[in-house]
Parts: sequence; C-alpha cells; structure tokens
Amino acid sequence: MIATTVSFLLMSVFLFISFLHFYWVLGGKWATDRVYPEQLGQLRQEGKMSGFMTFATLVVAIAFMIFAYLVAAYNGRVVSFLSEQTIRFLLIGLTAVFTMRAIGEFKYVGFFKSVKEGLFAYWDSRVYSPLCLAIAISLVVLLFFSKI
Repeated sequence: MIATTVSFLLMSVFLFISFLHFYWVLGGKWATDRVYPEQLGQLRQEGKMSGFMTFATLVVAIAFMIFAYLVAAYNGRVVSFLSEQTIRFLLIGLTAVFTMRAIGEFKYVGFFKSVKEGLFAYWDSRVYSPLCLAIAISLVVLLFFSKI
C-alpha cells in the first residue's frame, strides 16, 4: 500500500516536472525567471545561451519522463525491457542524484549554497531543494517497501 501510494506520487511529480519543461521548450514563459541562478539568466538575456538552454531544458524534460517510467516499471505498472535488478540499481542512482541536488554544490543550489540572494535562491531554498530531498526520501521508501 505504501509503495503504491509513493509510486503514484513520484510518477505524478516526475510527469508534472517533465511537462513543465516541455512547455518551456515550446516557448512558455511562466516561471522562467526563477528556474536558474541570475548569473545564467544574464547570459541568456544577452543571447549567449539560448540554444544551449533550450537543449538542456529538453534533456531535462525527457529525463523526468524516463524517471516516471522507471518508477512505473519498478512497480509493474508498465511493461519493461529492463530487469528488476537494473531498474532497482537505476532508482538507487536516482536517489543519490536527488540527494546530491538537495545538498547542492555549495555556491548556487542546494541547502548549503553560499549565494542566497535573488529570485532563484529564494525558490531554491523554499521549493526546489526541499522537493529534491522529498523525492530522494520517497525513492528510499519505494525501494524499501516494494515487494521486489
């Protein structure tokens, strides 16, 4: 029961994040002022990173869709071409990635960032980093309570 609920919540969060990134790739503007540190925003406004940022956003959108697939496959909700052990290994790796994102790189992102001013820093402290930690904890719960 716990694994099923956590699985559903994780898939929902991953798909929402994926669709939000696809929206941005297609030209959507909502919340784009708070999704990266202001230093990168300066480069984008100057036109130096627009192609790269679009490509990176597309990669993130596809990655989150794959994350949702892995969670669904782990609980047998979709047919998988990967073995259960492979999916479990990938989910453990994903847990590590989200844990590291929550901790941060000590300058711009994460709980231990040094640059705490700006719109991105505000949202990172209140939404993005806590969400990454919640995802990591949810993945641990999923891996621990699953029947596999």
